Amino acid sequence: MTSEILDMIDGSRQQALKQAQCIQISKELISFSFHADHHLIQTTALYLELSVMNLIENGLPEEDENRMELRIAARDAFRLLKALPRLDDPLEDGLFLLRTSALAVLGDRGVDASRWLREIEWPELPIDSQDWMERTWATVVDVWLRLIRKNGWSDRDIVLERVSSLRDAQALLEKEMLQKLDSSNAKSTALELIALYHLAKAAEIFAHYITDGVVDGKYQIQQLLDTHFDKTLVACQHAMMIHLEPLTILLYVATSQMVENSIWSVTRAVNSRVEYFVKTLIDRGRGDKVIFDVLPPQRQVLAEKGLLGSSRRAVVVSLPTSSGKTMIAEFRILQALNQFAMDRGWVAYLVPTRALVHQVCRQLRKDLSDLEINVERISPVLEIDSIESDLLQNDERENEFHVLVTTPEKMNLLLRQDWEAKIDRPLTLVIVDEAHNIQNAQRGLHLELLLATVNSECRYAQFLLLTPFIENAHEVARWLGGSNSQDISLTVDWQPND
Repeated sequence: MTSEILDMIDGSRQQALKQAQCIQISKELISFSFHADHHLIQTTALYLELSVMNLIENGLPEEDENRMELRIAARDAFRLLKALPRLDDPLEDGLFLLRTSALAVLGDRGVDASRWLREIEWPELPIDSQDWMERTWATVVDVWLRLIRKNGWSDRDIVLERVSSLRDAQALLEKEMLQKLDSSNAKSTALELIALYHLAKAAEIFAHYITDGVVDGKYQIQQLLDTHFDKTLVACQHAMMIHLEPLTILLYVATSQMVENSIWSVTRAVNSRVEYFVKTLIDRGRGDKVIFDVLPPQRQVLAEKGLLGSSRRAVVVSLPTSSGKTMIAEFRILQALNQFAMDRGWVAYLVPTRALVHQVCRQLRKDLSDLEINVERISPVLEIDSIESDLLQNDERENEFHVLVTTPEKMNLLLRQDWEAKIDRPLTLVIVDEAHNIQNAQRGLHLELLLATVNSECRYAQFLLLTPFIENAHEVARWLGGSNSQDISLTVDWQPND
């Protein structure tokens, strides 16, 4: 059924996506005007949404090909729906935004949905309405929109405040509304309210989870959410709420995806150092940009491909530019330092240019300083000055470096000058950024020689090579790690923005 629908609309789908793209361009360029076929866009989007719902109701597909079909259909539906004009009625507009954003999450475009919700004018939802049903609907729509937008801690705090206010007002306003209803409508209205209350409770649970990683001392967040979504769906089916049931199903699956995207879910049960790092990333958001979720490529590498639980000696990660490779490296650094803490192991982070030495060092210091991880850099010039020599030979535990950022050329110089005698601690991890340079005729030879030397002389050294593209990732990984290697070369249908 789903494949038939998708085949049937294939031509109009491409036309509608082009129209939506032109609408986006016209919004960005004042001089560009475009008269879109909104009927084509809306009709195609609805067919795509129907396909998504069919895939969900038939049981979430386990096969990668079917999951990709669902993801692409949801992504395209989001791109089309967000190109349509906003609705006049605030509550209907809010429901439209929520449906569209939930599809974005299912299409791995949660980042786009979050940015879109931050840029558009927020609907004036009747949060304080004296009509209890309208107020409850408005609150549920508002809190779920905020959970997808995740505008720092403020959205999270407002979600908890909104649900608490709804709970406080329930006793008075609910009773007053139900008393005015005739007996024929009372049951269906009560069931509708029960369904909405469970959606509000699910939102409250998820709001706690994204910042705390735990709810009421429990780590099994999905079980808690399942309880409330299941009760919502039961109420919908008893009252035949054809307007709320599809939205609930869409929210249910989108929330499960957001749980998978959560930085807590991706990094759970690795080690205490990683858990503390996650806390610092989230707590820092109170005064800076907060990280609640990982990007789809990061989720695939860290969780689905198991990098954080990997014991592989050599791993090559090939991902698109701006897909979060630095954070992947940071988690791997924490894993290596924790693994060799008794031996006071250290990490070499190799980048190709002087500018990147300074940039990466600043970023690592900012992110890892709360964990008392000392990040140092040595300049790319082909000599070791007295300051760098003192840094390398410093054997005072409280001042010793844990991560050393430099270029492959400078690392080569350290090797030639008997660096192990200077650094009386084991090198436990070598990270090579922009590792595709190994294919460069001149620089690649030096990098290849460096990695071969480290691999030969450093008993504990592990390797993480980061690159947007490399032709022979598997061969490089096998060369460094033998059978104890892995190449994570993902073909990710994902980009940072439109």
